[in-house]
Amino acid sequence: MNKPNFRSIQTERLNLRTVQDSDQSLVFQGLSDRDLTRFMLIHYSTLEATSEQMEYYRKQISSGSGFYWVMEDRMEQTGLGVIGFNNLSIIHERAEIGFWILSNHQRKGYVQEAAEALIRNAFIEQGFLRIEASVETGNAASRALLLSLGFRSEGVLRSYEWNRGNRIDLEWLGLVKADWLK
Repeated sequence: MNKPNFRSIQTERLNLRTVQDSDQSLVFQGLSDRDLTRFMLIHYSTLEATSEQMEYYRKQISSGSGFYWVMEDRMEQTGLGVIGFNNLSIIHERAEIGFWILSNHQRKGYVQEAAEALIRNAFIEQGFLRIEASVETGNAASRALLLSLGFRSEGVLRSYEWNRGNRIDLEWLGLVKADWLK
């Protein structure tokens, strides 16, 4: 696998474009929402603090260890959330997918549409052989979405991380290209 050459992608309803500094207010809107971030290890209380997340996106993209897209409504040209790959390994031909979407756009199929496009791109155009995801065991919505995309549960990492003062379990899910092609 060569170094991935990620680009903007269009779907029926979405433009998936690289996260830019001008998206900081969207990122703050999402990552300051307590309900949205309850299963995430990050939460920001001020717009200024969100610059840390923007720097994370920049470093991931520039180092080649991750890539992030804004899910943008094609008609309204407004940002809905962020989806991307982290822990990208060219040697092992794999990456971990992650996503979040603003609360008022949840359960409308946007993340599914974006994830299907990214998975197709990763397997067909980029040469990935595996995409994985980790989900906090209480996050039923994200788990159900991943299963609907063809991911399989590969086990639970018990007492794996701290989240807001509590030890949490993470379920590990994987999708391999051979299964996706079936």
